[in-house]
Amino acid sequence: MKRICFLGLFVPLLISLGTISEARSIFGARIGFHSTALTEGFSMEDFNSSPAWGGFGGIFLNPYYGKEISLRMELLFSSKGNEDINLTYLEFPVMANISFAKIGFIGIGGYAGFLISSNGGGNPSTGDFGFVMDIGIEKTGFQVGLRLERGLTDVIDYRQIFSFGGFAPPIRGDQITVKNRALQIFFGYRF
Repeated sequence: MKRICFLGLFVPLLISLGTISEARSIFGARIGFHSTALTEGFSMEDFNSSPAWGGFGGIFLNPYYGKEISLRMELLFSSKGNEDINLTYLEFPVMANISFAKIGFIGIGGYAGFLISSNGGGNPSTGDFGFVMDIGIEKTGFQVGLRLERGLTDVIDYRQIFSFGGFAPPIRGDQITVKNRALQIFFGYRF
Protein backbone atom coordinates (compact mmCIF):
# COMPACT_ATOMS: atom_id res chain seq x y z
CA MET A 1 0.00 0.00 0.00
CA LYS A 2 2.81 2.40 0.88
CA ARG A 3 4.56 1.64 -2.40
CA ILE A 4 1.39 2.34 -4.36
CA CYS A 5 0.92 5.69 -2.55
CA PHE A 6 4.58 6.54 -3.14
CA LEU A 7 4.35 5.77 -6.86
CA GLY A 8 1.03 7.61 -7.13
CA LEU A 9 2.68 10.74 -5.72
CA PHE A 10 6.03 10.74 -7.43
CA VAL A 11 5.33 9.40 -10.93
CA PRO A 12 3.32 12.57 -11.80
CA LEU A 13 6.15 14.61 -10.29
CA LEU A 14 8.75 12.98 -12.51
CA ILE A 15 6.56 13.31 -15.61
CA SER A 16 5.94 16.99 -14.88
CA LEU A 17 9.63 17.73 -14.38
CA GLY A 18 10.25 16.65 -17.97
CA THR A 19 7.58 19.03 -19.28
CA ILE A 20 8.13 22.05 -17.02
CA SER A 21 10.12 23.81 -19.73
CA GLU A 22 7.02 23.63 -21.95
CA ALA A 23 4.66 24.93 -19.27
CA ARG A 24 4.24 28.26 -17.50
CA SER A 25 5.70 27.61 -14.05
CA ILE A 26 4.97 29.55 -10.91
CA PHE A 27 7.05 29.39 -7.74
CA GLY A 28 5.77 30.56 -4.41
CA ALA A 29 5.73 30.27 -0.65
CA ARG A 30 2.95 29.16 1.67
CA ILE A 31 2.39 29.35 5.43
CA GLY A 32 -0.55 28.63 7.66
CA PHE A 33 -1.96 27.01 10.74
CA HIS A 34 -4.03 23.93 11.28
CA SER A 35 -6.05 21.91 13.71
CA THR A 36 -4.68 18.38 13.79
CA ALA A 37 -5.71 15.21 15.56
CA LEU A 38 -5.02 11.51 15.57
CA THR A 39 -8.01 9.45 14.49
CA GLU A 40 -8.96 5.82 14.40
CA GLY A 41 -9.22 5.32 10.66
CA PHE A 42 -11.77 7.71 9.20
CA SER A 43 -14.13 7.57 12.19
CA MET A 44 -14.07 9.87 15.19
CA GLU A 45 -16.92 8.12 17.05
CA ASP A 46 -14.84 5.55 18.97
CA PHE A 47 -11.72 7.63 19.42
CA ASN A 48 -11.26 10.53 21.83
CA SER A 49 -8.30 12.53 20.49
CA SER A 50 -8.15 16.17 21.52
CA PRO A 51 -7.03 18.28 18.57
CA ALA A 52 -3.98 20.48 18.70
CA TRP A 53 -3.12 23.67 16.82
CA GLY A 54 0.03 23.65 14.78
CA GLY A 55 1.70 25.40 11.93
CA PHE A 56 3.22 24.65 8.57
CA GLY A 57 5.18 26.44 5.90
CA GLY A 58 7.16 25.86 2.77
CA ILE A 59 7.49 26.42 -0.95
CA PHE A 60 5.60 25.29 -4.06
CA LEU A 61 6.05 24.85 -7.78
CA ASN A 62 2.92 25.15 -9.90
CA PRO A 63 3.46 24.42 -13.63
CA TYR A 64 0.40 25.24 -15.73
CA TYR A 65 -0.68 23.13 -18.69
CA GLY A 66 -3.14 25.53 -20.28
CA LYS A 67 -5.18 28.27 -18.62
CA GLU A 68 -7.03 26.21 -16.02
CA ILE A 69 -5.05 23.04 -15.30
CA SER A 70 -1.87 22.78 -13.25
CA LEU A 71 0.11 20.39 -11.10
CA ARG A 72 1.06 21.77 -7.68
CA MET A 73 4.10 20.28 -5.95
CA GLU A 74 4.97 21.47 -2.46
CA LEU A 75 7.71 21.01 0.10
CA LEU A 76 6.34 21.75 3.60
CA PHE A 77 7.53 21.61 7.19
CA SER A 78 4.48 20.60 9.25
CA SER A 79 3.58 19.69 12.84
CA LYS A 80 0.77 17.19 13.43
CA GLY A 81 -0.56 14.97 16.19
CA ASN A 82 -2.77 15.93 19.11
CA GLU A 83 -2.44 17.67 22.49
CA ASP A 84 -0.39 14.75 23.88
CA ILE A 85 1.73 13.64 20.91
CA ASN A 86 3.55 16.01 18.56
CA LEU A 87 4.78 14.67 15.21
CA THR A 88 6.87 16.91 12.95
CA TYR A 89 7.07 16.04 9.25
CA LEU A 90 8.73 17.10 6.04
CA GLU A 91 5.79 16.75 3.61
CA PHE A 92 5.58 16.52 -0.18
CA PRO A 93 2.00 17.14 -1.38
CA VAL A 94 1.34 16.68 -5.11
CA MET A 95 -2.04 17.87 -6.41
CA ALA A 96 -3.88 18.38 -9.66
CA ASN A 97 -5.28 21.94 -9.60
CA ILE A 98 -8.12 23.42 -11.60
CA SER A 99 -8.56 27.19 -11.75
CA PHE A 100 -12.04 28.68 -12.03
CA ALA A 101 -13.69 32.12 -12.21
CA LYS A 102 -10.27 33.75 -12.80
CA ILE A 103 -9.45 33.86 -9.06
CA GLY A 104 -10.43 30.49 -7.59
CA PHE A 105 -8.69 27.12 -7.53
CA ILE A 106 -9.42 23.64 -6.25
CA GLY A 107 -6.87 20.88 -5.84
CA ILE A 108 -6.88 17.18 -5.07
CA GLY A 109 -4.02 14.76 -4.68
CA GLY A 110 -1.84 12.98 -2.20
CA TYR A 111 1.01 13.63 0.17
CA ALA A 112 4.01 11.81 1.57
CA GLY A 113 5.34 12.89 4.95
CA PHE A 114 8.65 11.88 6.48
CA LEU A 115 8.96 12.08 10.27
CA ILE A 116 11.61 14.53 11.45
CA SER A 117 10.90 14.48 15.19
CA SER A 118 8.31 13.35 17.71
CA ASN A 119 7.59 13.86 21.38
CA GLY A 120 4.90 12.72 23.74
CA GLY A 121 5.35 9.01 23.42
CA GLY A 122 4.16 6.15 21.38
CA ASN A 123 6.18 4.41 18.71
CA PRO A 124 5.71 6.65 15.65
CA SER A 125 6.09 5.43 12.10
CA THR A 126 8.77 7.15 10.02
CA GLY A 127 6.32 7.94 7.22
CA ASP A 128 2.82 9.21 6.63
CA PHE A 129 0.90 8.96 3.37
CA GLY A 130 -2.56 10.30 2.65
CA PHE A 131 -4.80 12.39 0.48
CA VAL A 132 -5.20 16.14 0.37
CA MET A 133 -7.86 18.50 -0.96
CA ASP A 134 -7.79 22.28 -1.01
CA ILE A 135 -9.82 25.20 -2.24
CA GLY A 136 -8.77 28.82 -2.35
CA ILE A 137 -8.62 32.14 -4.11
CA GLU A 138 -5.70 34.01 -5.63
CA LYS A 139 -5.57 37.69 -6.52
CA THR A 140 -2.45 39.56 -7.67
CA GLY A 141 -0.22 36.74 -6.42
CA PHE A 142 -1.70 36.49 -2.93
CA GLN A 143 -3.46 33.24 -1.98
CA VAL A 144 -5.77 32.22 0.86
CA GLY A 145 -7.58 28.93 1.26
CA LEU A 146 -8.61 25.83 3.18
CA ARG A 147 -7.08 22.37 3.03
CA LEU A 148 -8.12 18.98 4.36
CA GLU A 149 -5.55 16.22 4.88
CA ARG A 150 -6.44 12.62 5.79
CA GLY A 151 -3.75 10.11 6.57
CA LEU A 152 -4.00 6.62 5.13
CA THR A 153 -1.17 4.99 7.07
CA ASP A 154 -0.88 3.98 10.70
CA VAL A 155 1.38 6.64 12.27
CA ILE A 156 1.60 5.43 15.88
CA ASP A 157 1.54 2.11 17.71
CA TYR A 158 -1.67 2.48 19.75
CA ARG A 159 -0.52 -0.02 22.39
CA GLN A 160 2.11 2.46 23.62
CA ILE A 161 -0.10 5.55 23.95
CA PHE A 162 -2.26 4.51 26.90
CA SER A 163 0.30 5.74 29.44
CA PHE A 164 0.12 9.30 28.06
CA GLY A 165 -3.57 9.97 28.74
CA GLY A 166 -5.73 12.31 26.73
CA PHE A 167 -7.44 9.66 24.66
CA ALA A 168 -8.50 6.07 25.14
CA PRO A 169 -9.43 4.06 22.05
CA PRO A 170 -11.51 0.95 22.59
CA ILE A 171 -9.51 -2.25 22.89
CA ARG A 172 -10.22 -4.22 19.75
CA GLY A 173 -6.95 -6.01 19.17
CA ASP A 174 -5.15 -5.31 15.93
CA GLN A 175 -8.13 -3.46 14.40
CA ILE A 176 -7.08 -0.11 15.85
CA THR A 177 -5.16 2.14 13.49
CA VAL A 178 -4.07 5.67 14.40
CA LYS A 179 -3.93 8.14 11.50
CA ASN A 180 -3.28 11.86 11.07
CA ARG A 181 -5.92 14.35 10.01
CA ALA A 182 -5.65 18.10 9.58
CA LEU A 183 -7.85 21.05 8.67
CA GLN A 184 -5.66 23.91 7.48
CA ILE A 185 -5.95 27.59 6.69
CA PHE A 186 -3.16 28.78 4.41
CA PHE A 187 -1.76 32.00 3.04
CA GLY A 188 0.60 32.11 0.11
CA TYR A 189 2.32 34.29 -2.41
CA ARG A 190 3.47 33.35 -5.90
CA PHE A 191 6.48 35.01 -7.44
